[in-house]
Amino acid sequence: METIELIFTILIVGLLSIGLIVLILNPKPIFKAVLIDMPLNLFRKSLVVQLFLSIFGGNADSPYGLGRKRYVNFGKSKKIGLIWETDGDKIKESIVEALASIHEKPDACDFQITTGPTLSVIKPPDSISFYTFHYVIQWLSEANLKSAGLVVSPRMAYSFYNDPDSENLIGRTDRGAGFYISLLEDYGARPFLRMSKYIVTPDVFNVESLKAYLKEEEQLASQTAGK
Repeated sequence: METIELIFTILIVGLLSIGLIVLILNPKPIFKAVLIDMPLNLFRKSLVVQLFLSIFGGNADSPYGLGRKRYVNFGKSKKIGLIWETDGDKIKESIVEALASIHEKPDACDFQITTGPTLSVIKPPDSISFYTFHYVIQWLSEANLKSAGLVVSPRMAYSFYNDPDSENLIGRTDRGAGFYISLLEDYGARPFLRMSKYIVTPDVFNVESLKAYLKEEEQLASQTAGK
């Protein structure tokens, strides 16, 4: 019995000694956790922050930061969805499911679906809401249909896609500014993007790349039709 107690005591003393040595040799992580991380986490959960979020929206726990709002003239913008799938019926079926899940007014028949040699292009009705258009693109992505959206207005264009690491959509404007869209927010009559310097997206999904895909697809389609 005494032997077991001795071994246990030696083990505890050994672990404490190792911890003390680590603290002495590398104190920065400990101080950072106590002096920076802990107060920051407490602040993020404070009443002040929660009051700010209740008024202006945002998510304190978002990996992209709170994100300032940039309003979008969505009603007068051109909306296009690019889906890397050439089976139009499969795309239409998924759109039907998306709209049914949120009981939205637009019918899948109101979506113009053009299939090409390598991808398909969808053009929703002009009256579609900001929420519904982005929801449909997210739904298609989660249905294993690689998708991206493109929104173009006279003053700004932006592209977006479903972020596989979160519940948000992320993208960039035509000037390279990163943003995210959370469909849990209330967009009401003034849709907006939440700008964030922490968002980096692959060039394959930026505005110019998607426009190039559209142009290339049109050229391939015309060549195929001419044969």
